[in-house]
Amino acid sequence: MKYLSHTKGITALQILMGVIILAIIIALVLPRIIYSQRTAREHSCYSNVKRIDEQIELWHVRKGGWPSLDLADISADSDYFPSGIPVCPVTGAPYFLDNSTYRIVAHLDGDHDPAGGGGGSISRTTTAAAGPRA
Repeated sequence: MKYLSHTKGITALQILMGVIILAIIIALVLPRIIYSQRTAREHSCYSNVKRIDEQIELWHVRKGGWPSLDLADISADSDYFPSGIPVCPVTGAPYFLDNSTYRIVAHLDGDHDPAGGGGGSISRTTTAAAGPRA
């Protein structure tokens, strides 16, 4: 009878090495993916702020006044936001209107600053430089 001195298959050590290599790859890649998603959401928030600001300007031109600070009246009018006014994609918080500048001051929970004052690379100098509107 012939005995096999070498069996075919993989050993527990080979499986362990494969698991360790996969864990290292995941540990290196996962933080980058999470950071990229966060950055994309922050940029989407900034885009929402710009879009809402544009619709507020349009409201002012058409109606001769500014919408309410909680944006309830502009969000109820389907001419401006047919699918509803967007919320912050980072926190899910609603946006609010500043009563002195009539610009979006974002949300009140402050997880990030879509107006650019830190917490990201987003800058809103073009709208902030415009100053108060009459």
